[in-house]
Amino acid sequence: MTDPDGEATSSAPPDELRPLGFGEILERVFKICWSQAKTFLAIVGILIVPANLIFVAAFFVVPPELLAAMEPYSTVEPDIEPYIVRLIAAGVVALVGMLLLMLGTAAATGAAYVAAEASHAGLTITWSQALRTGMRRMFSILWIYFVTGMGLFLSFIIVLAPGLAAIVIDQNVGSILAIVFTTLAAFTVSGWLWLSWIFGAAVVMTEEERGTKALRRSYNLIKGRFWWTGGIVFTAMVIASFLGGIFTLPVAFASFTVLGDNIILDLAVRSIANVLGLLLSFPLQITALALLFVDARVVKEGLSKEQLQTEIQSSMR
Repeated sequence: MTDPDGEATSSAPPDELRPLGFGEILERVFKICWSQAKTFLAIVGILIVPANLIFVAAFFVVPPELLAAMEPYSTVEPDIEPYIVRLIAAGVVALVGMLLLMLGTAAATGAAYVAAEASHAGLTITWSQALRTGMRRMFSILWIYFVTGMGLFLSFIIVLAPGLAAIVIDQNVGSILAIVFTTLAAFTVSGWLWLSWIFGAAVVMTEEERGTKALRRSYNLIKGRFWWTGGIVFTAMVIASFLGGIFTLPVAFASFTVLGDNIILDLAVRSIANVLGLLLSFPLQITALALLFVDARVVKEGLSKEQLQTEIQSSMR
């Protein structure tokens, strides 16, 4: 329930937080996703789904015959000139949808973090409170995404550069081995950085750090718990992919058998399946990260439930 000022209030006597085991975290993830199903449904349904549908709508503006000609294995040369106006309109719709999708995903991420952490802390908040909190900090989360993306891209290119240089200068066994080794090294370094910065959005939602400071804070929480965190993140991603695949895999199969000749229908069914899959996978992944973030603070800093409740209520103001 909430108080007269709209703040989240405790729904149960606060017990002290304690470090959770691997199975306990996964079990808690499913319990929170189930108990907060309506909140997560509202978060995804309001902030992500409409933008996703607008982006997909751009393809419906393009004539079906032109879409068919643009298929990878099509041998038909598309005549674009008669459709130039519709292609421009499709581009505008796609850009608007992409922009709204970026903003909506950032806001939804923040809102889902608040809902998951509040539930873990014994607080009850409404879906509207979660949405408002996520929207207030969506630009900070977008900045986190941008900094993280640039950091991963630059690290990948820097590590890969010697191999690329070797293969450009001389294509021999040594240069081939060099490009293979540097490619593996680039993926390893980028993966390590990605996991080290994975709590960046959670830090933004519950603490005062922003940008590179939030990423540094994430790294300090991950340090010494890299394999533990990575194992749970990987498991959560596999489970989320499996749940999302309940809708997307049958549709992918149908597109090659039943829907292949009807491009518009195929696109419409795929869009619906992706949205339904997102409703299952998105809350699970964010909840897993939220619990790992809290668990890392419990282990390293002795975070109490009362302190966590205070931070969540402060972030909602």
